[in-house]
Amino acid sequence: MQLELPTAGGSPTMAMQVTVDILVRARAVLAAAKVPAATEAWRLAVPDLFTTVNSLIKALVDPAVVAALAALAGVEPDLVPQPATLHFITGIPVGELLWPHKLTPITDAGTSHGANLLADPARDLADDDERREQVDDWLLQIALDAGLRGMEDLLREYHADELPMGSDEVTR
Repeated sequence: MQLELPTAGGSPTMAMQVTVDILVRARAVLAAAKVPAATEAWRLAVPDLFTTVNSLIKALVDPAVVAALAALAGVEPDLVPQPATLHFITGIPVGELLWPHKLTPITDAGTSHGANLLADPARDLADDDERREQVDDWLLQIALDAGLRGMEDLLREYHADELPMGSDEVTR
């Protein structure tokens, strides 16, 4: 996590910037799970990507986190903006990272190593339904930028299998 605070008096930097980096080290995950080295390359399933991005954004708009950031910046919590961007960057092409289940390549689309995504400022990311819509939009764009079709259907299936928001039952 990177935190840039405004500098003292008269500086043109009058805003605090918070950056959160999440690095997935697939080899470390596989080693911890004691998966044999000869196993097919590790791939990220769409539900896992959705859960990771959704959880990250949910944490960043949590009232306790917003209050802590506001205290650091010396402002009221209402003045702390929602996350405005998501920079999704991969070492390998996105098409090789995502589990290919129901994702089909678009002919001659090329490769992508991520996407720089903007949040819709009209959405309240603290609201579960609006945050879900935003994360869905981001994942759709990531897939299309990577030259992959089928993300809409995967997300629709995933959300149909989810329990209602706020349910206490354990999923999967």
